[in-house]
Amino acid sequence: MVSMSIALVGLLGVLSLTSRSMAFNNDMSQKFVSSYLAAEGIEIVKNLIDTNIVRSINWDSGINNVGPYEYEVDTSGIRGQFLSTNLKLNNGKYEYSIGVGTITPYMRKVIITKINTDSKPADYEEIKVESVVLWKSRGSDMTVNVIDVFKRWR
Repeated sequence: MVSMSIALVGLLGVLSLTSRSMAFNNDMSQKFVSSYLAAEGIEIVKNLIDTNIVRSINWDSGINNVGPYEYEVDTSGIRGQFLSTNLKLNNGKYEYSIGVGTITPYMRKVIITKINTDSKPADYEEIKVESVVLWKSRGSDMTVNVIDVFKRWR
């Protein structure tokens, strides 16, 4: 009876450790995905700036100073105002497609602030881009926030 009790306590300890390990693994996986989604929000804005320069138009064309916005890859970039829409996973890509894909817990909003460092009010020299990914994990609100500043240097 004593040996069975000791074995049972040991087995419960192993099961408890396994359960915690799986929960920790899930949390780390969500943080990993959310950090990449936040970085992707910055990269989408950078791609818009690079595309404007290649097309020989104003470097900040199509990038507004209001928001936040929902941004996604494979479009012109701006989807529209942030509506707390969850991203969907469709064929390995996170996107806002209507009716297609598996709904994920992640929401991404991109906030753009144009910073005028010049005396000309219509000519912005810097753009501050803040990409925030929000999701719920085990009942608590989680966020990843990535900030970058792009300068007009060309």
